[in-house]
Amino acid sequence: MTAVSSKLNLSGTTPALANIYPTLSDYLYDPSSSPSKAAKYLYDIFNSNNEKTEENPPAPGYLWEIVFWLIKQIPANDHRQDQLVVLVSEIRNIPSSSNNYASRRDSKGPCHTSWADLPSFYTVWLDFEREAPLGSLRASRDPHTTSHEPQNSTAEIWGGVPLTGIEWANLHTFLARLHSATDFRDLELRGMFALLDALEEELTPQLADDLVPAAAHWIAYAGKKLRDHQIVYPGSERDDQIKRSPSSRGPLYAGPHGFCGERWTFWKTRFRILSEWGDLEEGTREAAGRAAEEMEALDQGQVRLRLEKVRSAFLLR
Repeated sequence: MTAVSSKLNLSGTTPALANIYPTLSDYLYDPSSSPSKAAKYLYDIFNSNNEKTEENPPAPGYLWEIVFWLIKQIPANDHRQDQLVVLVSEIRNIPSSSNNYASRRDSKGPCHTSWADLPSFYTVWLDFEREAPLGSLRASRDPHTTSHEPQNSTAEIWGGVPLTGIEWANLHTFLARLHSATDFRDLELRGMFALLDALEEELTPQLADDLVPAAAHWIAYAGKKLRDHQIVYPGSERDDQIKRSPSSRGPLYAGPHGFCGERWTFWKTRFRILSEWGDLEEGTREAAGRAAEEMEALDQGQVRLRLEKVRSAFLLR
């Protein structure tokens, strides 16, 4: 992979904030770099306050703005995606202190309680999501499906440039990897939206090329966890709702809401259909085909597991 672009507008930021990008870049491209040291350095930027003025540290949204900006340029199968997952995990594991950003914000009202909650992660994600190649699908989403709202305050750093389908897929690959590797809450909601958008809507070939790879990467990198986590979210069964929740039905799907075996099977069938749609780009068809194969393999694995349990129970009699 070639080095990612550094076309970030960091003018007007503090020297500490200006060091975020080179710190992340060094971490990604220096084989000797330590994830724990990089995490502690970044953590300290956002958790050192001026005791004389009682001025709060910088808002952590700047960190996620640059992290997402980097990730959108890193291909799904590049090991640097995993490196960033490790880095985020290290940040989450740093013990909280009374002077950290999250604790100071908590003293003024409900907020994140520690960096384990990755403050501002979702608000910045929603800023990026505004630039996703979703077309009219974006307007149909229920803005109240999570407690997070776009903050619209950091786009001056990266310019608010519309995302390509490849960049959208790269970002979702990171979320899927992070979901698979950690217990960070609500990530599966973004996966549900990605799968619903790509598999339960009537799409033009262009929109399918932009959205199907992102959905396929959720299966590739977090398929087992999604499959095992079958749950219905509150409010997902309102058929008359104008806005969609992450687990409400798309127009092509007539089964139960939420995660369930029937919906999983429907997605698998849709991936197979898309893998044979001649109007799609070859890469899109291949991604859809691999996703269908992975889902089938997960299904067969579950069948084998059940058979082994039955056999073991029989032998114990």
